Amino acid sequence: MDNILAASKVVKVLQPVVKNAVKYLTELVQAKSQSSVQSNQQVYHQLVPQYAELEEIHGALLVKPIEFSISDKSVLGEDIFSKLIPMSVLESNSMYSEEKANLLRSVCETIQDKDRELGEFLSKVNIDEVLNYTDNKIQIPADVSKIRTEISNEEGRVEGMDALLQSVLQMSNQIHRKLDEISMYLTRDSPESADKILDFQNQADKIDEYLTQGDKSNQELHQVMKELKPKLSMLTATDTNFTNSLPKLDLLTVAFDETAENRLQMLMDKIQEMQTQRSTLEQQLRRDMESDDITSHLISSDSNREKIFEVGMKKHKDAANVIRQNCQAQDNILKAMTETNASLAALRKELLTVRSDRESMFKGLVEAWKRMGSTEDSLKDGMKFYQNLDKKTLKLFETIKSILPPPPIQQPINPSHTATIPPLDTYKPISPFMSPPDGSARPPVPSRRLKPANQTEDVNYDIEVVDDTELKLLNWAASEQVNKQVNIEPIQQIAVSPLRESTHESSNIIIAQSAPVPKIDSILPSPPKPVTDHIIAPEPQLHIPQVPNLATPVFDTSQLSQLIHSNQSETNRTISSLQTGLNRINQSVAELGLNMTAVINQSSQSNAAISALNQRRIHLLTTLRNKREETRANQVACQQMKQQLEETRALVEGRMTHNQLPLHF
Repeated sequence: MDNILAASKVVKVLQPVVKNAVKYLTELVQAKSQSSVQSNQQVYHQLVPQYAELEEIHGALLVKPIEFSISDKSVLGEDIFSKLIPMSVLESNSMYSEEKANLLRSVCETIQDKDRELGEFLSKVNIDEVLNYTDNKIQIPADVSKIRTEISNEEGRVEGMDALLQSVLQMSNQIHRKLDEISMYLTRDSPESADKILDFQNQADKIDEYLTQGDKSNQELHQVMKELKPKLSMLTATDTNFTNSLPKLDLLTVAFDETAENRLQMLMDKIQEMQTQRSTLEQQLRRDMESDDITSHLISSDSNREKIFEVGMKKHKDAANVIRQNCQAQDNILKAMTETNASLAALRKELLTVRSDRESMFKGLVEAWKRMGSTEDSLKDGMKFYQNLDKKTLKLFETIKSILPPPPIQQPINPSHTATIPPLDTYKPISPFMSPPDGSARPPVPSRRLKPANQTEDVNYDIEVVDDTELKLLNWAASEQVNKQVNIEPIQQIAVSPLRESTHESSNIIIAQSAPVPKIDSILPSPPKPVTDHIIAPEPQLHIPQVPNLATPVFDTSQLSQLIHSNQSETNRTISSLQTGLNRINQSVAELGLNMTAVINQSSQSNAAISALNQRRIHLLTTLRNKREETRANQVACQQMKQQLEETRALVEGRMTHNQLPLHF
């Protein structure tokens, strides 16, 4: 308490913070002291002893000392100054190490020069290839092996390029056919204005020009694929087939010298032995120099240090001389190998040719792989080009079909079929056949030339439309019912043949006469069936008027011609309607395919969106779970910190209470 009061007097000249601290401490000590005195007087009733009356406390010996000697190695260990040597010895040892380093450096430079010379010689002459020319092992370059690995992982890529090329060619042929149909429409007489037809023709010519350019590119791509396909097939082959397809040396025709080969093999063995010996001697010399230490000799001997150096370096120089002899022997071996190698010039020439061909093939394979990507891109671009051109052609074709009348359908005639038809000169008509009295018969319509813009003039595109309607009608007229109503003279049998031509205003009928035959009543007991196995469209119903039974046969050819024309027109209209319906069906199928493609694409996009949402949901759930775990861990940590704080507070209060008791008054 006296010390606190003294401190209170001292801090009067100090800062207020120190004054406040001392004042607080004084008040605290006084309060605790008064409380302790009151407790002692009222509870414990013990006398406070004086300091002089207290018993003196003597110290106790807790550690027993042990004697030891400062020179004992078992206690202090090795002397740290035991390796100290004089400076003169260090200088001499450094000079000796420099001499060893110079000798080793000279030997290593000689060895490196000889090794480099030997490596260059062996790489130039390629002795291993000459000695192992019968070995079938072929070293495939790393880039070729990498390409074969990549192309094997892309299985079906080469076949896909072939299929794509075929698709491009098919699209080109399809557009050609559509242009031919357009040309047939444009060459028909129609009531449309000439300007509109000319506009259609210009559009068709423009499409044909684009198609010509595309066909030229197709030919180039076809040639490129023709060049690339063997190389790509070789890259996709198995390892055995690939190795067998590489150029090799023909062992049956190769020229070789067995004596020279044996000598060359012996020299190669000598070179191998020389290299092994040289490497062993160099390693041994390095180990000897590293283990050579003359420090002890320099310290214990008072003799001349040059003599010590000479004795120590003598053994190293002997080993270096052996290495130099080994390097000198290399010159003799290489000279003998050069002479022996000259006798194998024929074999080496054949090996050089095979190696050159093999390298050229490897280079061609690498270039083919590089060109494969650009060719595939060109094929895809060509497919897009033809698809766009096909859409334009189809649009033009549909426009023309909706405006211009359809061209006549060319129906094939099978010359193997024959029909019993009366000749035209047996009917004895009132007026000449095919020549009305009023002279209204039109001359034959000449055929038009349909020439694409990319064709030369020497190609004939005349279209001859042949119709057998008149043959069927005449066949019907020659039936038994007509024979009963009309008195017909003996008829002849007609066979379809290209010998005689008869031109009609709407169709060309090709017939020929043959020898007379008996009357048709004796041959055909029932009306014969018309020849219809080569007709495409169904035959319409014909309404033929009854022919009067006269003594003189009368047959009105104008009515027959009119019936023929009406039959042909109705047939053409039916075929045109069927063709229009077929085109609409094809268009509907194409639109359905496009709609299905759009639906599939939308479904794929929906699936991708759903997958992305699921992944996002999983990510959010994982994040939420992690946040919950972090929150739970923080709560536990806060609880622990709170508990530690309570313990610390209790401990502090306990210490303060404990410190009150031993106060002396």
